[in-house]
Amino acid sequence: MSSLDIIDVSAQQAIATWTADSQGCCRLDSLKFHIFHDPSANTAFFKLRAPVTFQTTATNAKKTTAVWLFLAPERIATLALQRDEIDEATRKQLGPNAVCLRFDLKRPATLVLPPDIDLNCKEQSNSETIVALRSLARATNLAISVSLSGRILSHAHLQSLCTAASTGSNCAALPSTSVTLVSSKHAADTVSLYGGKGGKVIEGDSPSLLVMTRDEVSPPPYADIGASPPSMPASWPEKKRRRRASSDAGPDPSRQHFGKSIELKMALEEIKISLRSELKQDLKSELRAELKTELKHELRAELKDELRAELRNELMQEVEARVFKRVEECLQEQADDFETQLYDVRHEIGSTVYSEVEDQTYAARQELEEFVKDEMDEAQTRFSMSGLLFVTAPRADHKLINRILVYLKDWEYESGDRFKLVTSKSVQALGEEPYKDGSSAIMKPTSAPVAPDLANEWAGASIADVEAFCVDLDKSGIKGLNKHLFVALDADGAGEDKNCVLAERVIDCDAEPIQYPELFNKARVPWYQTYLTWTNLDISNIGWDEMMSEDADEGHEGGI
Repeated sequence: MSSLDIIDVSAQQAIATWTADSQGCCRLDSLKFHIFHDPSANTAFFKLRAPVTFQTTATNAKKTTAVWLFLAPERIATLALQRDEIDEATRKQLGPNAVCLRFDLKRPATLVLPPDIDLNCKEQSNSETIVALRSLARATNLAISVSLSGRILSHAHLQSLCTAASTGSNCAALPSTSVTLVSSKHAADTVSLYGGKGGKVIEGDSPSLLVMTRDEVSPPPYADIGASPPSMPASWPEKKRRRRASSDAGPDPSRQHFGKSIELKMALEEIKISLRSELKQDLKSELRAELKTELKHELRAELKDELRAELRNELMQEVEARVFKRVEECLQEQADDFETQLYDVRHEIGSTVYSEVEDQTYAARQELEEFVKDEMDEAQTRFSMSGLLFVTAPRADHKLINRILVYLKDWEYESGDRFKLVTSKSVQALGEEPYKDGSSAIMKPTSAPVAPDLANEWAGASIADVEAFCVDLDKSGIKGLNKHLFVALDADGAGEDKNCVLAERVIDCDAEPIQYPELFNKARVPWYQTYLTWTNLDISNIGWDEMMSEDADEGHEGGI
C-alpha cells in the first residue's frame, strides 16, 4: 500500500455536538480536528483541540493554551460518515465541504489538560469551555462536523477509514487482529505536549473530572501507547499501609531503582533546559555580533558611495568650466581649418561630380530607351493577338453569339475585332484556321455576323473542359492567340444576368523560370465591362488581385 493512502489531516475547523444527561443537546464551536490513519500499519487516531484560558497553579496568572480530547480507535464501536445530515447553521459556518463523523464509543474519550492548570480554582471550574469539554469527554455518542475538501481528503478515503474503524471493533474477538485498528503512538503521544512538559490526562469515565491524582499523569490505558514518566515520588500523597513484618521492613530494590530512574530523568531534563537557555543566549550574542558587523560593512559601503558621489560633483563643477573653454577654442580652430579645406574640396568635387553625372545620365537614358522600346514591341505583339471566346450555353443561337461579339469589340479606339470564336474541340483544327493578313503571328479574329447554321461543339460543355483545352492549346505551340486568357459565355451568363466568365491562368512568379500551373483564376464580368477588363489583363496593365478588388468596390461579381 503506497504512502498516498496515509491520511494525516491537521487543524481542520470543526464543530462537536452531543447529548448530555442534564443539558440535553450540546454544541461546541471553534474546534480544530486532527485525523491520522495508516492502512499499512492498521493504526489511526482522532483528536479535538480547543483554546482555553486558565489560571496556572504556580503563579496564579491567566494563560491561554490548547486542551485536547483524544479519541482512540480501540474505544470506537462504530464510526459513520454522514454528509447529508448537517444542519443549515453548521453548513453555513463550515462551508460547502462540511461532512459529519458520527462516533459511537465503547468508552468515553480522554481529556488532556495543561500540566499547570489549577482545577481547584472556582472561577476556572465554571468556565463555559472547560465545562463543555468535561461534558463532551463523558459522552459516548457524539458527532463532529468538519470542513474537508476533496483536495485535502477524498470521500473514498474517509469512507474507508470509517469502515476500518467500525470493522475493527466488530472483529476484535476474532483470532486474527490484522484488521483491528490500534492507536498511532506518535499521534497519541502526550509527553511532547505543552513544550515537552506533558499533559494532564483525565479519563472520560472517571467518577469525577474535577479531581486528578498524580498517578493519573500516565497516558490513557489503550493499546500500543507507552506510559508517560510519572511524577517524582516525593510529590505523591501519603497513603496508609498495613504494618509489615520486620523481614519486610527493608527498602524495596525495584522501588529504589525506579525512584533513581525518575530522579535521573528529571536531572537530565533540568540540564537540557539549562543548556538550551545557555545555547540560546550564546547564539543570540553571536548573531548580534554578526549582524552588527554586517551592518557596519553595509553602512561603510553606502557612505563610501555617497562621499564618492559628492566629491565627483564638486570636481566636475571645477573641471567643467575649464574643459568647455578649451573645447570651444579647439572647435574654433578646427572650424577655421575645415572651412578652408571644405572650399577646396567643394571646388574639386564639383568638377568631378558634374562629369560623373553627365556620364551616368547618358547611360541611363540609353538603357531607358531600349527598355521602353522592348516593352512597346511586346505590348504591340500582345495587343495584336486574338483572344479566345467559348460559347458553352446550350441554347445559344447565332443571334446571341453576334450580340456577344458586338460587346467584345473596341468601339472607343476602333481597333476592330479582337476575339477568335472557338467552335471545335480539336486543337489541331484550331491550328488550321487562317491568320490575319497572311501573318503567321496573329490568328484572324471572328467578326459578326456569324452564319445561322454555325456548328458549335462547345455548347453544353463545362468551364473545366475549356480550361483543359486551353492547357493543351498552350502545349501545342500554335501562335497568334492569347492562350492564358479566355472568355466563356455559359448558361448563367446568357440569361438575365448578362455576364461572361473571364479566366486567367495562374502564374508562379517565384519559380525560376516562371511557371504556369494548370489552374485558372475566374470571375464573372458584365458584358459591357468584359472587353475593357480583358484588355487590361492582356497588356498586363492590371493584375488579377487588383482587378478583383476594384470590381468588388464597383459592385461587380467576384471570383467563381
